Amino acid sequence: MDKKLDTSIMRWINKPLTYLVHRDYVIINSVSHTDMWQKTYYNVEKCNAPALLLYTKQNFTFRVKVEANYQNKYDQAGILIYVDDQNWIKVGIEYHNDSYSFLSTVVTIDGRSDWSTSKMSSDIHFMYYRLSHRNGEFKIENSLDGENYRQMRIFNFYSEDKFGVGIYVSSPLDSNFDATFSNMYIGKCIWEPYNRIISKKE
Repeated sequence: MDKKLDTSIMRWINKPLTYLVHRDYVIINSVSHTDMWQKTYYNVEKCNAPALLLYTKQNFTFRVKVEANYQNKYDQAGILIYVDDQNWIKVGIEYHNDSYSFLSTVVTIDGRSDWSTSKMSSDIHFMYYRLSHRNGEFKIENSLDGENYRQMRIFNFYSEDKFGVGIYVSSPLDSNFDATFSNMYIGKCIWEPYNRIISKKE
């Protein structure tokens, strides 16, 4: 059974100047010239985005609703999975202009980032995410209503130690905006092993 994520036990990396942590929601004001990216194509090495994380190694499913009033190109908010500056994953909306944003996933392993995207209307300023972890493998899904989810990506990201999972914001350019994170729940992993799914079909 899902339970509300206890924000009091979450820990900051790159703690921002302005934020509000409530038991039911978190508001973070982004900081200019912050980002999460390592090397690939852009030759940028930055891991200074504010993030609030719960550290665990258990299998789980994490849910959150992210709302933001994006102001400038590349403004972004979403989920972060974090081991260290060389190994992390971010998932969320990245604003580009009045016409479109990107719904994106960046997987960074051993100091190299890759980026998968789908274009979406910039009129959409919120998204629900559902992240499932099972034995070093992850599935990320998104939804506009918090009920009907679609798969974004499956990836492997194994850590022998605990890793951080939680929320982040960043403004790579000269910008700042507020992002609100609510409906945060964590519980038993609902993503079934593949062999169990196959056996049900047989």
